Amino acid sequence: MEMKIVLSVCILFTLVACKKNYSTTTTVQPLLQDGPMSAQLGKLIYLGENGYSRSLPVWGRNSDELFITASRGILRIDIPAKKVEVVENSGGLVTGKTNENSGIIFIGNINTQHGYYVYNFSSNSTEKIIAVPYNQSTLINIANNNIFYSLSPVTIPSTPCNGYCWPIPGPFVPATFYHLDKQTQQITYLKNKQFKFFSTDGSIAILSSQLERRMYMFDNTSRTIIDSSDLNSTSSFGLFFYKGVLQSFEFDILGNITIKKFNTGQIIQQYHTDIITLNDLRVSADGTKLYYSGGILNGNSWKIFLYDIATNKEKIIADLPFQLGGALPFQSFVLSDDNTKMVTQSGNDLYLKVLN
Repeated sequence: MEMKIVLSVCILFTLVACKKNYSTTTTVQPLLQDGPMSAQLGKLIYLGENGYSRSLPVWGRNSDELFITASRGILRIDIPAKKVEVVENSGGLVTGKTNENSGIIFIGNINTQHGYYVYNFSSNSTEKIIAVPYNQSTLINIANNNIFYSLSPVTIPSTPCNGYCWPIPGPFVPATFYHLDKQTQQITYLKNKQFKFFSTDGSIAILSSQLERRMYMFDNTSRTIIDSSDLNSTSSFGLFFYKGVLQSFEFDILGNITIKKFNTGQIIQQYHTDIITLNDLRVSADGTKLYYSGGILNGNSWKIFLYDIATNKEKIIADLPFQLGGALPFQSFVLSDDNTKMVTQSGNDLYLKVLN
C-alpha cells in the first residue's frame, strides 16, 4: 500500500504532445567535411557553434537523420539537407530510441519541467513521458505503451572526488525498477531486475538480475515473467532476436565468435577472427550482421570488422593505427538500422561513413 501511494505521487504521465518552434541554423562551414581520420572513417561532422558531441549519437527515423547530444543541447542532423536543428537547449541527453522507431528518447528541461521526453517523428514535436526528480539516477526504455523505468538514489559527489563517485545500481546500490503501462497507467514492480532490450515487435522484454547471473523473459501484455535462464558462459557476449528466436553471441580469448540459441545452447554458427582484444561488438537491427572492433595479433592498428552471418564472411570496414602512447584512434561506433551508414566517435569528433 505504501508503494502505491509513493508511485501515485512521483510518476506523472503527460499524454498530450507539446508543439515547439525549433530554431534551424546552417553552419558557415560545410556540415560534412574532411578531417584527420576521414580516409578510414568518412566525413567529419562539423557542428560549428553547437560545440562538440558529449555522447554517441542515435539514428533517427532513417539513415538520413541523426540526433546528437552536443555541448549546446540536443541536435537533429538532416544529412541530405545538411542542416542542424536544436531540439533541446538546456543540457539534455539523448538516451535512446523507441523500439518501434517512432521517436527518440531524451532527458532534459522544457518549459522548466525536468523529465523524459520523446521527440515524435510523425509530428516533429515533443511529448513529455515522465517527470524525473533531480536527486535520482534514472533510465527509461519504451516500446509502444510499455515503459520500463529504473530509479536509484544518488549522492552528489563532494570534494575530493576524481569524477568516479556516482553510485552504480547493483547489489549494494539497489535500483527500483517498474513496468509502466502508458495506456492504463498500471504499475508492475520488478524487484532486483534491470532492463536489457525488447523483442523486435516489442511484446517481450529481456531483463537481467541485479543480484545473480540470470536472464528473464517478461511478457508485456500479461505483465509477468514467462521464462528465465542462468548465464553459464564466462565469455564476453550479447543477446539479440533473429526471426523471433533469442540468440546469443560469445567471444573467447582465442578469438572465436560463437552464435547460439540462447535457451538451448545449440550452436548456430561459429567462426574465428584475428582479434585478440575486443573493444565493441554490436548486432545489426535486423540481426543478420555483427560489427566489432579491436586489436589483432601482432598488429599495430585498431580495426572495425563486419561479419555477415548469412554468407559467413568477414571484412574490414576501418583500419586505423594506434595513436601516440598506444591510445585508441576511436572509442565507439553506431550503425544505422539499414546497415548503410556508420558514425564513429573519436575523442570529441564524430565521423560519418557510407558503407558499401
